[in-house]
Amino acid sequence: MSHSSILATTSSGKDSGLLPMKASRSDSLLVFLVTIGLVCVATILFTYSYGDYGGYINGSHIIIMAVAYVTLNNKFAPAAGLGAMLAAFLSEVPYYALGALIINTIEYLIVVILLRKIKHPIIKRTIPFLVSALFISAGFVLVDWLISQNVEYLLVSLLYNSFQGLVSAIVVMMFVPLFDFIKERFPKQLEVNK
Repeated sequence: MSHSSILATTSSGKDSGLLPMKASRSDSLLVFLVTIGLVCVATILFTYSYGDYGGYINGSHIIIMAVAYVTLNNKFAPAAGLGAMLAAFLSEVPYYALGALIINTIEYLIVVILLRKIKHPIIKRTIPFLVSALFISAGFVLVDWLISQNVEYLLVSLLYNSFQGLVSAIVVMMFVPLFDFIKERFPKQLEVNK
């Protein structure tokens, strides 16, 4: 029995002749909540602290860029920010919470918007992630400066945040062929109220 006929069967098990069901609001809610959880866990588990002011780099941006690439849906952008904000509170660095919420939400939107605008396949698989990495770097340098009010700290922050953004972009770009395979193989499962 094919996937479409499984979705289109009645309670008696007979084929109803209907087309496969569209994604529901509960599917969107599930993706939203899973994104929050993944970003939060990646932030907490893959963290490296630096500096006297509590700066840190983490693995959340890999998850954010990957989810943006796979879903290509703007409505999950707040989930990226909320996951990072929740992680900031749970990691005892609440002063990063607002910055993480704003920067990670915009990071997600940058990837989705650029993926929709760029048509060239090679450029589409690199530029959105690199632009997002630049935004991460600039955004968190600003947040670090607002927190520390120390100009000398900006160079350290710039180096670490640039490294974080670049590594995140490279890791996601390495997995783009896998993401493309997943999107090609499971298009209906990834269609979440677009």
